[in-house]
Amino acid sequence: MSSASLEQVLAATGYLPDGQPAPGLRLGPDALALRRGRSFSPDAVWRSPSALSVYFKFEQTRPPDASVSVWRREIWNEGFAPLLWVISPEWIDLYNGFGAPISENDAQAHLIQTFENVEGALEKLDRLAGRLSIETGQFWLKTGTVDRRTTVDQKLLSDLHYLERDLIGDHLEREAAQALIGRAIFTQYLIDRDIVSAARLRKLCGHTTLPLILRDGDATKQLFSWLAQTFNGDMFPASSIARTPRASHLARVADFLEAVDPQTGQRSFFPYQFDVIPVEVISSIYEQFARAAPPTVTRSVTSADRDGVHYTRVSLVSLVLDEVMQGLEGTESVLDLTCGSGVFLVEALRRLVLLRAGGKPPSRDLIRSTLYQQIYGVDLSEAAIRVAAFSLYLAALELDPDPQPPHALRFRPLIGNTLLVGDAHTIDQTGDGPAAIATPQGPKKFDVIVGNPPWSFKGKRGTAERRSNRDADTPLQPRGEGLDFLFRAIEFSHEHTRFGMVLSALPFF
Repeated sequence: MSSASLEQVLAATGYLPDGQPAPGLRLGPDALALRRGRSFSPDAVWRSPSALSVYFKFEQTRPPDASVSVWRREIWNEGFAPLLWVISPEWIDLYNGFGAPISENDAQAHLIQTFENVEGALEKLDRLAGRLSIETGQFWLKTGTVDRRTTVDQKLLSDLHYLERDLIGDHLEREAAQALIGRAIFTQYLIDRDIVSAARLRKLCGHTTLPLILRDGDATKQLFSWLAQTFNGDMFPASSIARTPRASHLARVADFLEAVDPQTGQRSFFPYQFDVIPVEVISSIYEQFARAAPPTVTRSVTSADRDGVHYTRVSLVSLVLDEVMQGLEGTESVLDLTCGSGVFLVEALRRLVLLRAGGKPPSRDLIRSTLYQQIYGVDLSEAAIRVAAFSLYLAALELDPDPQPPHALRFRPLIGNTLLVGDAHTIDQTGDGPAAIATPQGPKKFDVIVGNPPWSFKGKRGTAERRSNRDADTPLQPRGEGLDFLFRAIEFSHEHTRFGMVLSALPFF
């Protein structure tokens, strides 16, 4: 009955036409393989080329709101799925997957519409949320309640903006504030993934949760010292580890983790599950920090705006890498000359590891060798490179089938070896670049070159500077500098290099 009823609904809405799965539809075990959550087990998943997903769950009887709330919270933390379909023999309930969780039993607050599981109602369901409606974009015009502005990435970026603002307003230097937030998120990720257990926390610090540790200065110092020794030190500047922030700063981060409103002091519902949130989304905290003006300055133009820093959505990364990495063996090298917080590199690492593993669980040695030898990134910002290292470490832990014990997880430094701080136009000639990405014959050659280079236009002065630095034989883009990075990337390519770079369409016209 389960299979027949589910297949009937999928067939009526275009996801299973003529009894065959539509492109992107996964059923049964294949659907489960796409999940990274704790308890939600879908019976089918449809995923578009841009990673947008629709989850289908069949139950013999209509599930209680408490169960649906748990499923929907996991889906929201993933950030890919605008819809959850809960199907029973008599009813089909559509839930908003992009709505931020507000309480433990909030399913009804996110219910979009209910349909009877009968032919006439299935036709209405198809018109609203069938595959054709989703793929053509009609769904977004018909359903105003599903809003991308409430997705996990937007919510997390907003919350971290306010957290950073409050820390800076309490006289903590911006670099130290970002490092403190990064350490808190990294630690909570380890706890949520059970890499660091409550028992270990008690043994180390005398407390079993991170907020309690942060409210105890001595315990915090012990925890941060242990993290630095255990997981190595690319993630945070040495200056930020040398001294523990003062009690008020630690308490503000603890308040964030306990969902305490900084204005009212009231505790609400903490929506985040850092073991479910994609590492790429966590890495986007750099773009959040880069775009935020200091709290005492009006946000007109920030360094991020001037330098063309922008948040690259995970869906865009998936769209690019689906094309550029198709048919690879997994042994290829990848370079991003404008890597920012490493969103392209993280997804490239994941795909290379899975290709090398050939369908088997990857070993730690395979994961680490891929990370240390095949993934390269360059960026002007040291802060960005640190977050890229942080993100790649998290991705390596996520891929590890048994990331235990913690003392066995020490990473080699990436910064200065495969992650380089500097100008992409001269990186092979300055700093750590010559040793990392240069050879006696010139720039090192890479198999895949990806990225989202700056689209910024810096006016006449910027154009004049670009003209003075360019080779006489290299064409100059009229506005912006995206193509400059493409021409630079060519110097790191060989005859069979694949390129996947996001560029403005304007110069091509």
